[in-house]
Amino acid sequence: MGDGRVRSKKAMLPESMMGNPTQLRRWIARAFEGAASLPAKKAKKAKKATVTKRVPKAAPAKGARRSR
Repeated sequence: MGDGRVRSKKAMLPESMMGNPTQLRRWIARAFEGAASLPAKKAKKAKKATVTKRVPKAAPAKGARRSR
């Protein structure tokens, strides 16, 4: 399962802990308490909407055949 280090917002627990529900519940409770004690994230500023210009397709040359 891992070596207990935190990686990308996840905690890896030893595989031996999976067989012990009491110990597992204790670790999960600690994780929730730790997360609850963190300060709230600051709201990010809204990004400005970008406007993309559409480029009209070029008209086919006169007398040109269409490819199928």
